[in-house]
Amino acid sequence: MVRKNVWDLLASKKLDCYEEANSLYFLVNKKNTFDYGNSLADELDYNFLYLEHRQSFVTLNAMLHYLGLDTTIYDSDLDKLDLLMETLLLLTEDLYNFIIKTNTSQINNALTISREIRDNINNILSLSNQMLLNTSKDKKLNKNIIVPKDELATTAAEISLPDDANIALSILGYSHYSNKNDLINKRLILNQLANYIEPKLNKHDPSDSNIGFALNNLQIRHNNDNQLNINDKVLNNIYDLLYREILRFITNDSHSTFTKTIKDLRQKN
Repeated sequence: MVRKNVWDLLASKKLDCYEEANSLYFLVNKKNTFDYGNSLADELDYNFLYLEHRQSFVTLNAMLHYLGLDTTIYDSDLDKLDLLMETLLLLTEDLYNFIIKTNTSQINNALTISREIRDNINNILSLSNQMLLNTSKDKKLNKNIIVPKDELATTAAEISLPDDANIALSILGYSHYSNKNDLINKRLILNQLANYIEPKLNKHDPSDSNIGFALNNLQIRHNNDNQLNINDKVLNNIYDLLYREILRFITNDSHSTFTKTIKDLRQKN
């Protein structure tokens, strides 16, 4: 058997959520990261009340407990790992902004640990085929969430960007909820997309008609007696299909899968 060299072994590394969470916690708790032997966790804890996005939490532990991150190292799956990464990006940026204003001697320390954490996060994103999306309308604010890499969604977002930057963000942002049971946020985004594509829909085209039917009868745009009575599990799956169909409409791609789904719904109701 041919021996695998170091490059082969590194290239074959698979994502291990427990291992990656453990590595991030190691960086957060590494001593001598800041002056006086402090770790990033020490600095965050000591300066927590000055962090911009702490909301009403008064301790770091309280915030982490609320987010369910105080036990992440024991039960990490990809969703929990993504939340940990989003939280670290938020907290490290808040800490850096605070240090810039109050203690410039610590700037290099803050930059170093931020870079180390960002390097690990970038590696995790590569292994999990995900990417960072800044959902802030203000370009000066980094409001990062982690979403799956999706060529169709990226293409649709690029097409819609000249018309409406918020729609482009919504297209990419839906990926964060895709395959999750979050009907409320899915409805909000689908309603935004509906308002964007409605003027472009051709009512005489069967594929476009199916999109309009779904938007108007699946509890997205209207709240009336005409809405189809569908259980949440089925509705959740149809929303994901509808989202993909809207992307295909924007990019002029195939409609066949969605057409069959809506045809079946119409026949049953």
